[in-house]
Amino acid sequence: MTFRLNRLQQPYDRYGVWLRNDLGAEALHEDCATFMISIITPTLNAASVLERNLSMMAKQQARFEHIVQDGGSQDGTVELVKRFETLYNVRVHQEADSGIYDAVAKGMSKAKGDILCWLGADDYYLPWALATVEAIFGRNPEVEWIIGLPAFGYDDGRVVKVNPLAPVYWQACIRRGWHCAGRLGFLEQEAMFWRRCLWDKVDAPSILARYKYAGDYHLWRAFALHSQLSTVSSVLAVFNQSPSQVSSRLRSAYLAEVGHEAPNMEAAWWGKLLQRVFSVLANRRVLRPELCVT
Repeated sequence: MTFRLNRLQQPYDRYGVWLRNDLGAEALHEDCATFMISIITPTLNAASVLERNLSMMAKQQARFEHIVQDGGSQDGTVELVKRFETLYNVRVHQEADSGIYDAVAKGMSKAKGDILCWLGADDYYLPWALATVEAIFGRNPEVEWIIGLPAFGYDDGRVVKVNPLAPVYWQACIRRGWHCAGRLGFLEQEAMFWRRCLWDKVDAPSILARYKYAGDYHLWRAFALHSQLSTVSSVLAVFNQSPSQVSSRLRSAYLAEVGHEAPNMEAAWWGKLLQRVFSVLANRRVLRPELCVT
């Protein structure tokens, strides 16, 4: 994998952001491996991008299960997943669904983990991601919901943009729906992880069932009624920027379910400024993986 940003070659930037895990994923895993992480990947004819997702998952050093919830692919997705079954704990379930959030809910109903998340077929985790997640939750029992640094890439595997400042999010702003286009900007789902108790507390499947495009946005609002979103100063996952994504192809439909119109999917200039100021002032709230290792 080739990284364009030189910043990824150094463990910290000037704000103390953890960009690589130089302590080693193995050390993090051995120190805090007390529970299981369940990752759900909803798919439908995504074999062309899924292989990178699976390959990066096979590099993880953590106790986890990966459930690929397939909606009836005819492009070899099932056969592709089965090739990886000997490399790590992954399994595929194929059944009809009514969309991405129905697939996520079906996958979650089969999950055994204490920590939950879902990952798009064309997104992927960096090699230290799940060991870092183990360490953060293992050493911070009060934390229920975390997010890594936003990172963006392209189909050829390049990571071309990483937020240089660990963003700190206001719980009230998430709860009120201000994290959307034209305001503070959307939260990055691929870098989020949460405890099962939070998922159960908000009855997440019933929330996701109401939406076809923006179920994640409304789920974060529900989470924020009960829990603070904590930022981890590490790049955990990469959001693959592709015209084939639902949020790219169906922007108007997504924003209609959000309930706020905007000219594009970006944050407003004042939202970026406000987010940056608050992140600098509240930097002490950022969780740092190096503090999880004794």
